[in-house]
Amino acid sequence: MAKKMKFPLILKDGQQARTMEELREYFDLEKIYGNFISGRLAEWLEDRYYEEEAKQVQELNLQVQELKRKLCQIFAVECPQEEAPHLEDVKERRRKRELLKQYTDDEEVLKKAGQSAFNQEELSDLLDEGVREIYLCDNRFTVPVKVRDCKYIGVCGAVIEVRSKEDVSFDDLGIVFENVDFSCLHDIRIQAGRSKEVSGDGITIKIEEGNCETAIHEKR
Repeated sequence: MAKKMKFPLILKDGQQARTMEELREYFDLEKIYGNFISGRLAEWLEDRYYEEEAKQVQELNLQVQELKRKLCQIFAVECPQEEAPHLEDVKERRRKRELLKQYTDDEEVLKKAGQSAFNQEELSDLLDEGVREIYLCDNRFTVPVKVRDCKYIGVCGAVIEVRSKEDVSFDDLGIVFENVDFSCLHDIRIQAGRSKEVSGDGITIKIEEGNCETAIHEKR
């Protein structure tokens, strides 16, 4: 009979927990929440015959009150003072992380799955939440000029639609782009000298969609 492969729990700072002692040492509430939601926490406990803890975890549900306190109690760890992450937020980050895996295996990007947007609505939600470094994934996006000092990083074919009828200096607005293509709806000039890995070559380029003459960064 083949031996069952037992997976570790990925906890604080990417540490792998294979024993209860390691789980307690690297205990991270958000990571524990994520493993609880996915069912991996209960499976991890069952695989190692931590039967009492597995039973207690399985009796919990997403609507149970004081989930933070109960999980800390089950594993005999000190309950952190900081506010527990909302389960819906944890689930949303997990959903985005799984989507991101279809486009990149860069762990630094995957760690920031909560800062990613796959459509305009998700972009607007992040901006409303005060996020100012956002990963734009495989879609067309319009970035607001009224929200200054932002960095937008493209993942797999992100396109920035510039809808303004007047020239735009993203440099003056503190808006930086990385790894994106520009698409202009009107004949304007845009200044993006602080950006990098944008479409075009050298300082001045012509973008095919519209006659948008774009000042890009100098080659270095």
